[in-house]
Amino acid sequence: MHIPHRKEIFLCLLIHGFLAISLYAQGDSLQWNRIDERIFSSYLELGYVGEMSEQLEGGRLIKSAFEFRLKGSNHVFFRANYDEYSSSYRTELLERPKIVLDNHANQSDAILGLGYRFGRHNYRLFILGQAGLKFYSMPAILSEVKPEVLYMEDGFSIPASRLTMGIEYYLDSSFALSLEIFQNSVWEKKDYWKNRFASIGISIGLQGTFF
Repeated sequence: MHIPHRKEIFLCLLIHGFLAISLYAQGDSLQWNRIDERIFSSYLELGYVGEMSEQLEGGRLIKSAFEFRLKGSNHVFFRANYDEYSSSYRTELLERPKIVLDNHANQSDAILGLGYRFGRHNYRLFILGQAGLKFYSMPAILSEVKPEVLYMEDGFSIPASRLTMGIEYYLDSSFALSLEIFQNSVWEKKDYWKNRFASIGISIGLQGTFF
């Protein structure tokens, strides 16, 4: 599997689907001359993810997000994320002879979902549910001719979801500082994840209108 290619395809479909759903939900009442005030993106959003797998260690997170708001600041919104993790794995490749690998673990999430924002004045709260795919790499044996073992990093994907709660402080109507707490889950018990709760994390960032 060629991971970058699949990521690009899925991300393209994700963004197009996100915009299509948002525009459809507006119907004939959409004010086209104010649509630019409803599209937000993350200018810079960094965080930390604590892995709940015994084979993975936590690491930093870089978030990229696009958001479409249906009716101003306090209402339903759609958000698409493409987030990249910087973590590491420690896994046992073979039992006999015992081979334990420590290496960088490539992970990324491409997810889309629906949220609701509420609050007054400069402070706003929101809750958001998203679903999509988690892309990741892990070692796989190519050949085993004792005493040598050849392996490579192979790429995989798995259905995933995220629940996020956040608080925002608006500098003005177009820019806000945000603090988010979230939990990631996977839908299958395999590879690194022996249960479906993949990780928990926190992030801070600056978001604003896209145009």
